[in-house]
Amino acid sequence: MPAVELARNERLKPQSLTRLIAALSADGLIARRPHSTDGRAWSIEITKAGRGALLHTVAAERAWLAGEMASKLSKREQRQLVNAALLMLKLAIEDA
Repeated sequence: MPAVELARNERLKPQSLTRLIAALSADGLIARRPHSTDGRAWSIEITKAGRGALLHTVAAERAWLAGEMASKLSKREQRQLVNAALLMLKLAIEDA
């Protein structure tokens, strides 16, 4: 997607996104390419390395959260938390 659209979707200032894109690109996690229809814009794509890093991070975060929930919350509280998260996702999706 174009960088401008990404900034808007992520509610970032373009300057902040520019720095973030530069860092991710330098690390090989994303690739920038000229936009196919707008010569002034760039498209950003996640690379294979970026996808692997993302999957690793998501798995680690899920494992941490599952462990915290299991050790600190009752089964009833865990269900309540899952239900609350689903409602929050519903709100987030409706705002997108």
